[in-house]
Amino acid sequence: MRLLPSDVQADELLSSFVFRPDQVVKRTNSIHHSRLMPRRRDKKPKGRLETSVCRSQNLTEAQIWEICSLFFDKHAPKPAIGRGVGPAKAVFAVGLNIEADGKPYPEHANIIG
Repeated sequence: MRLLPSDVQADELLSSFVFRPDQVVKRTNSIHHSRLMPRRRDKKPKGRLETSVCRSQNLTEAQIWEICSLFFDKHAPKPAIGRGVGPAKAVFAVGLNIEADGKPYPEHANIIG
């Protein structure tokens, strides 16, 4: 089990997986902003808005795709076809926060705010 700091650092890389070609902006080869739109926690009307991400800074490609297979693919309509990667500082720069909850896997975090 990997030990991670409880606070996400600005220089950490975060990953978000995509499962449809239209979730990728071909012109910029980046994920579409809709993949990062927050969703209500537990789908409750007043639940907290959050977006699930993977703290992928110190993971190998094999480890990242294993996490995807075990924790993303089984909840998505289709298996992932790619991923977007960006620094946590981009989240902090727009006034959002990141909560590293480590559930359901150690590298899991939520963008909140």
